[in-house]
Amino acid sequence: VWVLLLTMRSIYCDVILRSDILDPRRTASIVNATMVEDNDEDMFEEWQKTASLEHYPGLLWLSICSPLCVVATFVVCFHNIQKHAAVMHRCTSEDGERSPRFLLHDKCIRILLLPV
Repeated sequence: VWVLLLTMRSIYCDVILRSDILDPRRTASIVNATMVEDNDEDMFEEWQKTASLEHYPGLLWLSICSPLCVVATFVVCFHNIQKHAAVMHRCTSEDGERSPRFLLHDKCIRILLLPV
């Protein structure tokens, strides 16, 4: 979770704010300045042809919203784990023994944790 928060902060501070919400002219000037620093200024035209999102506003906004999709995945995963734990709690007998049909529940929890 900490890495996700740091990534989201970096996207917001280092990309969105710095480029004026991915304004095409501002983004191009930042990329050009970075390429000049790295002595790759001859690659700027290739970047414009292959990587610029100037003509793809839908893809631009999708890339900005991608961290929200990651957060939604975490929420859905934790919700499914909580539902599974509730079912397991109901299926435990009075003496604390699990029902034989839920012997693989630990493996199920591990599978549910895979997206996390």
